[in-house]
Order: sequence, then structure tokens, then C-alpha cells
Amino acid sequence: MIIAFCILFSTLIYRVFDLQIVNGQNYLEDYKLLIQKKKELKGTRGRIYDRNGNVLADNKLAYAVTIEDDGSFDAETRAEKNDVINETILNVIDIVESNGDSIVNDFNILVNSNGEYEFAMSEGTRRQRFIADVYGKRTIDELSTKQKNATAQDIMDFLCEDEKSGYNIDQKKYDKATVVKLTTIRYAMHLNSYQKYIPVTIATDIKDVTVAAIEEHLDTLYGIDIAEDSVRTYPDGMYFAPLLGYTGKISQSEYETLSEEKDSNYSLTDIVGKAGIEQSMDQYLQGTKGEETVYVDNVGKVVESQKVSAAKAGNDLYLSIDKNLQIAAYRVIEEKLAGILLSKIQNIMNYTPDPESDSKNVIIPIDDVYFALINNSILDMDHIALAEAGANEQAIYGAFQVRLEQSLAELSAQLSNPQALHIVNFQKKCRRI
Repeated sequence: MIIAFCILFSTLIYRVFDLQIVNGQNYLEDYKLLIQKKKELKGTRGRIYDRNGNVLADNKLAYAVTIEDDGSFDAETRAEKNDVINETILNVIDIVESNGDSIVNDFNILVNSNGEYEFAMSEGTRRQRFIADVYGKRTIDELSTKQKNATAQDIMDFLCEDEKSGYNIDQKKYDKATVVKLTTIRYAMHLNSYQKYIPVTIATDIKDVTVAAIEEHLDTLYGIDIAEDSVRTYPDGMYFAPLLGYTGKISQSEYETLSEEKDSNYSLTDIVGKAGIEQSMDQYLQGTKGEETVYVDNVGKVVESQKVSAAKAGNDLYLSIDKNLQIAAYRVIEEKLAGILLSKIQNIMNYTPDPESDSKNVIIPIDDVYFALINNSILDMDHIALAEAGANEQAIYGAFQVRLEQSLAELSAQLSNPQALHIVNFQKKCRRI
């Protein structure tokens, strides 16, 4: 027995020596390759100044709500895991919106004015590419005829209720707007399923009160975190919007175009210029990305991180324009336009201009002015409906309610009258109402 134990003990020592000394480095490198991931660190976008150094476009520190599938959602069945994730996201949506903030809305399906789902893009390659991504196809050509002709409702049914790929969202339980918000976040998590160590943004540029509310409930909001973010701001945006343009999340087509340019370093999560100088000088303004090495476990949860290179801010851009001169010119033009409008406004309604008359004689009826004030949100109907609204606002809202009830009653009578006039007359009445 002593000889046997000595042989076994010698074998164990040899095996440990082989694992740790002889082949230890190789095993360690192979293990790191399995758990080592690269994570991008985005640089801050460069500022835009006028010729005198006045800021036209800046960045401000903001906070974002993120969700990460860090293993805390694990459950016995797929359906149970979906339920936990959905409940968590719905709780976050409720906290965010109750404090006046909004959820990220970059999904390609929305709810139209009729309360139905519709695609955010027109028919074409972009829509077909989105449908192919939803059904997990590499190319559009792999789609079946039924899938190619799928409606927005078909896509939502697939994402919400499909047994294999669906998110187990009960569409009858929630209104369509809530379903779209929930699907937006779940779809983003699905696209990120092979990179669980990269969080998905639920809401950005949130208020401090929202940050406090989220952090207060972090013990029950699994996978939720508050991250620092950078948001583009334009101190005098109304004067320089056509010149500066704006930024937004990069689209698939923009990514493909920008990736072809020399020394490009874009990814599908980048914020890029969409118009104006922000777009034309995007590569100059873009910061240099840094890199962070993260080590994840078998479920994708980050257990260790190591910063390899720090991100660098983008280049600042100085324009040849003068901020104060631009603002002064804008106000002069605004004043001149206001004078022209005032000279053309008359207290009449239902005005139809004569197509053969001189354009100098065209007038602006007062009802067009009222419609413009409401349609452009200068008059907020939600505010007018509040109890603390002013006397004139309450009077306007009261008259609006009376006219609304009268209009609905007239429409109802027309629709239910079997002896109604020809449909053309009915359409004319609808237009007048």
C-alpha cells in the first residue's frame, strides 16, 4: 500500500507540475481567449466655436439607464426568464416616465394615429433588411415570400409571441405603445445577445430625480444600472440649427458608407452627425476610441476589467461666422417676417384664395393663425385643460369642448342616418367641421 500511495502521489505531483509549469502558460492563454473580450470606450465629441471662441455646440454630462443580461435573470425555463426581464423593464419604464423622462425610441415599428402598428421606414431595402434581421436571416434573399410581405403587425406578433424567438409579451395585457417600448428594449438586448458584457441603453439624459429613484430600487431591478453619458447641446440652437445640423445614432446605411472611408473607425452604436457641419465634419469632430479588456464568466457577466487605452476627445472646430452677428441678422429677418404676417392677417374664416389673383393680395384668415398656434405647440392643449390654467385658457378650452361634442354628435348622426345625403356632401361637412 505504501508503494501504491507513493506511485499515486508521484503521478499527482507530475500532473500538477505539467499543468502549472510545463504547459501552464499555454493553458492560461487558451482560457483567457475564451473569457477575454474587448470593449470600446467612446471619446467625447469635439466642440464647435464661432470666430471669437463663443461655444455653438457643446457636450454635457448626463446619466443613462442601462440594462445588462448579467446572469441575474436566470430561471428554470425560458418563459420564466422572459417574464422576469419584462417585469424589470416595465418597472424601469414606469419610473422613468413618471419623472418626466422618456424611453429610447429607435425601433423601426411605431404606433400611428389610428392606433395601429406601422413601419417607420417606407418600402424598400431598409425595410427588407430590418425584416431579415428580425427573422434571423443573413440576407434578404433568404426570406420566404410570406416573410418578405410581413406587415408591422406580423413582426410584432413574431417578436412578442413566437415560441422559439418571442419575448413572451402579452399584447392583450398592455396598450400598443407600451408593447412597442418593451419590444424596443428586448430587441436591442437580442441583438446584443452575443455581447452580454455590453449594456443596452433604456433611457438617456435622465433627471436627477430619476437617477435617485432607479438607484433606490436597484436591489429589485435586476441587471439595471446608471451609467455616465455625454449629450450634445446647442446653447443657441434656434439661430444656428440649419448651419450646425444635429447628431443621432448611426444607421445601417450610414455605417456602410462611413466604413468605406479611409481611417474610419465606426461601429453600429456610434453617435454621428446627421446634417450640417456636424455631418460634413464628423470625422474631425469624432473622438478617438479607447479600449478596455473585460473578463467575463460563462454567462457573460463581467468579473474583471482592465483599461488598455484611454479614449480621447475629438478636435474642436472654429467657424468663420460671428455668433452675435448671426443672432442679430436672425432677429431682424424674424421681425420683418412678423410684420409681413401681421399685415396679412384678417379677422375672417374659411378663406379660399383665388388662384388667378395676384399673390400680393393673398391674406391670412384668423382661423389659420389659431390652427398654427395649436399645431406648432405654442398653445398647449394639455396645459389649457388643467385646473390651474388662466381664465382665458379655461374659456378657450370650454368653447373647444362644446364644439367638439357638437361635431361628434353631428358625425354620429350622419353615420347612423339611413337617409343621409351623398357621400360627397358628407365629406364636405366633415371638412367644415
